[in-house]
Amino acid sequence: MKKLILLFLVSVASHAQYSPQIILDEEVFGITEIITADLNNDGYKEVITSQKYFNNHKVSFFNNLGDGAFGSQQIVSTNLDTPLAVAAGDINTDGWIDLLSISRVENTAIYYLNQQGSFPDEVVFDNSFLNPLDIKTDDIDNDGDYDIVVLDRISLNIYYNQGSLNFTKQTVDPGVITEYTDLIITDINNDGFKDIVTGSLLKTLIYINNNGQFFYDEARTNSIGSEAFITVTHMADFNNDGNIDLITNGGFFQDIRLYTNTGDGYFSFSQIIDLIVNCYSVSSIDYDQDGDLDVYTTIPQLGQVVWYENIDGVMGEKNVIEEIDNVGAVKVHSDDLNNDGKDDPMWSAPISIYLSQDILNNNEFDSVSKLSVYPNPSKGSFSIESTLNGTANIFNSMGQKVYGNLPVASGHNNYTVNLSPDIYFLQIITNNKKSYIRLIIE
Repeated sequence: MKKLILLFLVSVASHAQYSPQIILDEEVFGITEIITADLNNDGYKEVITSQKYFNNHKVSFFNNLGDGAFGSQQIVSTNLDTPLAVAAGDINTDGWIDLLSISRVENTAIYYLNQQGSFPDEVVFDNSFLNPLDIKTDDIDNDGDYDIVVLDRISLNIYYNQGSLNFTKQTVDPGVITEYTDLIITDINNDGFKDIVTGSLLKTLIYINNNGQFFYDEARTNSIGSEAFITVTHMADFNNDGNIDLITNGGFFQDIRLYTNTGDGYFSFSQIIDLIVNCYSVSSIDYDQDGDLDVYTTIPQLGQVVWYENIDGVMGEKNVIEEIDNVGAVKVHSDDLNNDGKDDPMWSAPISIYLSQDILNNNEFDSVSKLSVYPNPSKGSFSIESTLNGTANIFNSMGQKVYGNLPVASGHNNYTVNLSPDIYFLQIITNNKKSYIRLIIE
């Protein structure tokens, strides 16, 4: 038991603001994308994935049950071959978020309408592609409904939502001869319209949105540089100046690069974040919760989940979040899954999450001076001495609530719980203030 406690405390010190690793399903593999959206309108975002390989082709999601708990995998579709991406948005404007995907082998794009949290039907809305790579949905013409963007190997296709599930297709003039690899939709020049940035075998390409219509922008493209074979792109404001900056990965040297948006959608090279690193997706998250966005990714060839600390807009050395023995851990994502206002990192293979939780913040343990728990360790029967009335909850090491709303009275309180031997967190709420004590069950 002493060895277990020591190992656990080391983990808390390394990731003090996050829960231990939560594995949603060890059997889910071949993940091609991870996104999040509230599919059942309960206020919590579900984890949504697309998968490929063998008989594993599917789109699915995991219900977010709150309190750090997630349901089993819910299959949306297995009727598509090699779905490389999944997207979410209310394309029929009925108040429920729908799902979309693509089939690289069947050369189709599909949507799945949300019927109050389920997806009984799938509709192919285009089957004319050469090799579709990515799909996203957003309001790109600012008319109040979700449009669709599909990145094919050799074409960039816009589907303008006319309402009642009617879409008008535009294929954007590429401006250059190349093959695309990756797709981002975001407003890079702060004009209120969302632009498109793509990776390609030629270089990173920019398509400016002019009142809902897209045009290749040679000048802004050339401001990024001429590094070819860009396979991963990601954009966020890393220096807190109100402009969206750019991360790329790929090229001949497979390095991760940061380009700073100098204003109006033009870029300048800032730094090489890491050399000779082949990552497959990048996300941004304030991992150390200091007010700026850090770079977060996986390096499958090294078996690592990592982040790079943002120090005044410059990324520092690599920090390893998790050592993994799985080359399939190629996709990352971050979003607020437990509604605490802080984004949570997640990655594939096995599909895993760190939840940002106050119950793992060491600073909170200073607030227990008016409380005592004994015996601790115990075999399931223990007492709480409190000077105030309140309630108690017990969380396991994964951040899941295993006992809730136990009454706490001022004075002596006896409890008996049925828990397996492990380390738990006892949360005691008095006068709207939360206190925490590690509870050890032998």
